[in-house]
Amino acid sequence: MGCSLDIAKLHFALKKYEAKTIKEKFFAVNKLSADYSVDFLCRKLGITRQGYYLWIKQGKPMYKNYNFVLAEIILEIFNKFKGVYGYPMITILKNIKVNKWVVYRYMKILKIKSIRKKIKPNYFKSGPLRFPNILKRDFVTSEPNKKWVTDITYLPIKNGMIYLSIVRHLFNGEIIDWKLSNHADANLSFKNLVSAWNYAGQPKKLIIHSDQGYAYTSSQWKELCEKMGIIISMSRRGNSPDNGACETWFSSFKNECFFLYKRNNLNFSNIMNIVSNYVDFYNFVRPRVKQRKTPFVVWMEFQNKNVSFFCQF
Repeated sequence: MGCSLDIAKLHFALKKYEAKTIKEKFFAVNKLSADYSVDFLCRKLGITRQGYYLWIKQGKPMYKNYNFVLAEIILEIFNKFKGVYGYPMITILKNIKVNKWVVYRYMKILKIKSIRKKIKPNYFKSGPLRFPNILKRDFVTSEPNKKWVTDITYLPIKNGMIYLSIVRHLFNGEIIDWKLSNHADANLSFKNLVSAWNYAGQPKKLIIHSDQGYAYTSSQWKELCEKMGIIISMSRRGNSPDNGACETWFSSFKNECFFLYKRNNLNFSNIMNIVSNYVDFYNFVRPRVKQRKTPFVVWMEFQNKNVSFFCQF
């Protein structure tokens, strides 16, 4: 009976440290070594005895040598952007080359983490038409004006809602065009697409992907796209990741910008300025995590590459 009780106590004690960091496991071994052998505890926690004894020799530090300059840089960037960015973006924005997990560790030490607010879902009734999912979550393209995505989101204000429609380029991630309205009707999406199409030089054989919102499942949307030579692609029902490129942009906009304002202070006029400023910031200043470049830089590199190619002939 006593043996079973000891095993149960050991199991309970070790379970607390199974998913922890290596340093925390070292502390666990040190704490339990009075009752159990170091070799046994290290094997149970999946760490090496050599590592444990080296940690003891170094004076049982909780972290590696603390870099106060790096910590100050991380904290400065975090506060500059009002706490909206986590370790991946802060890693890109700082000027010192450090692994993102180092930034993550320093943020834990500093007890800071990015602000994330839950977004309430909003559903619009669908129209009668459905189209195949041509894009199939392939949000990458090596050429401009081959794949676009579009969607509408709601922005709560003091006396109701404002609706934001965007058309996003999948080549470099930029927002080509956006529109605001007091109503989430089909005209909002139609005007947004036509404006983006004209701005981009009226490209042909372009794929436009959307969810199954009312505007995108209407006969008017089909006629408009056919007239402009645009191919329609559509998400499956209830599959928001199928249009993830729009969903992630809306999430970035709301968490990095919109949620920083109090709802009672918002109206159509100042939301127009807020969206305009953020789109410019996103297109020209904010680097994308995967590309580590702004949409503008990606576009200019493509243009310069083409100019260099034709200059050879």
